[in-house]
Amino acid sequence: MNLVRCPAIVGLLFLLSACNTSPSPTATLTPAPVASAQPQPKPSVASTPAVTANADPFPKADDKAISAANLARNASTVEDWALVSGKLQQAIALMKTVPAGSPKRVIAQKKLALYQQQLKTAQQQGKKLATNNTAEKASASQQSQPAAAVVTTAAPVITGIGSLNSENYSRIEFDMSPDEVRSLLGTPTREQGQAPTFSLTWESADKKTTVGISFYKNRVAGKSCVTSSSTMKCVTKT
Repeated sequence: MNLVRCPAIVGLLFLLSACNTSPSPTATLTPAPVASAQPQPKPSVASTPAVTANADPFPKADDKAISAANLARNASTVEDWALVSGKLQQAIALMKTVPAGSPKRVIAQKKLALYQQQLKTAQQQGKKLATNNTAEKASASQQSQPAAAVVTTAAPVITGIGSLNSENYSRIEFDMSPDEVRSLLGTPTREQGQAPTFSLTWESADKKTTVGISFYKNRVAGKSCVTSSSTMKCVTKT
């Protein structure tokens, strides 16, 4: 081999070797997964139940009874008296729940007896009207002429469901409201004075009995009775 050609051959072999050399693969960096932020649960706040004080049943019962007395003033139908009876039944149920240890227990028992008497009277009034209505309808159906068959009766103006007698007078207690007294004695004959101090007077039809009840701030403050009737006694229960 000619030595002059050797360098050229060597250079050619070097170039071929360089062309056949594969480039080294490039390393691919995969980013590490980023942990997603999980929402933190909110701490549960325990609900605190509202503390409700036990309501005093005494004033609620009193309100129901006063409402019944107000309704009784103008009650003239069976439905009216049924409503009065319902109010009194509610008052009775509430007054029965006044606890034995309550300072109002003694008064509550007295008012309970009063409400029961008033309920009995209201129920009797409703029953009486129902009977009268039935009788009127029967009489009207028997008449040949409808115009003559209808009997028009003016509804009585009832301002109290009680009456002036010894039993009802004896039930009047201090601290009663004017409506409660009216429910026992009926409609007063006259009224004198004005709030906070006033008085109501009841006089019997025969003028033999006069009862006076004085009030202060709408509560019984005193009572008096004068009678010459043999059927009326001015007694007070103890």
